[in-house]
Amino acid sequence: MTQSTSLYFQRSAEQMSRLQEELGKSQMQLGSGVRVIDPSDDPRTATEITRLQTSIRKLDAYQETIRDLDIRMSIQDNVLKNVSDVLIRVRQLALQAANGTYTADDRKIIAVEARELTAELASIANVQDQSGNFVFGGTRVSVPPYQRDEDGDYQYTGDHTEVLVPISETRSVLSHHGGQDIFGSVVREENTFSRPTRVGAFEALNDFVAALENNELEEINRGITEITEIRETVDLAIARIGSRRSVLEGQSQVNEETGIQLRKLLSDVKDLDYAEKVTEMQSQMTLLQAAQASFAQISKLSVWNYIK
Repeated sequence: MTQSTSLYFQRSAEQMSRLQEELGKSQMQLGSGVRVIDPSDDPRTATEITRLQTSIRKLDAYQETIRDLDIRMSIQDNVLKNVSDVLIRVRQLALQAANGTYTADDRKIIAVEARELTAELASIANVQDQSGNFVFGGTRVSVPPYQRDEDGDYQYTGDHTEVLVPISETRSVLSHHGGQDIFGSVVREENTFSRPTRVGAFEALNDFVAALENNELEEINRGITEITEIRETVDLAIARIGSRRSVLEGQSQVNEETGIQLRKLLSDVKDLDYAEKVTEMQSQMTLLQAAQASFAQISKLSVWNYIK
């Protein structure tokens, strides 16, 4: 009799403890709005939730990268359009200076404006992005890529490294550019006996200004050709940047749609069905109350109640 009573009390206590634990977990689920409180409750669902959350964080990071890149490329686009406009004016000066009726003094006057425009181009080329990094220095983003040397000419001090930045699991776009790749270079033949050499855009502009100052008509005519080639390279760079921005826009839309789908899946797996859980909790409360009432009644029974 003693063993049966002891066993009954033990099992009743275990049952009420289990019911209270289930009720407490239901209350926590209702309070948090999530189905899985502890991963051990449902390891498979917990793993799926973690996987979906990781995928969403990656997509959010890609979207942030796309926004930063688009701002950077917008700066590049605007800057290069300004460069193209300035080069149009430089070419106009070159055509004017090539006129045979102009004197050496006339060309020196033109050289003043040409040098100022070259300085303006260098200033534009040293533009910084939203983070304070120089845009056209390749990976050397902390120093201006175009700096004046002792002779007052502008020299490129950046590098030629191109940086590809991922914007999805399978797609990357070019982020950093070397200035010489953007502004281009020109092939120059000094004379019929020398090998052609390639010179940077600002070197060609420096030489053009020097030709104006020294009244060197042949070099001025060469400058017309080289300035035209530089502008064509800049316009091509503008087109490429526009193409990359289109890629960013398209990938951003794909990422956004994928993110919506992943968040819906996460909601289906993670979020609690309140109506279902409230019904379940009411059932748990009823069972717990019944167990408690039953235990209270049976625990009052004693053989002494039947002795008169």
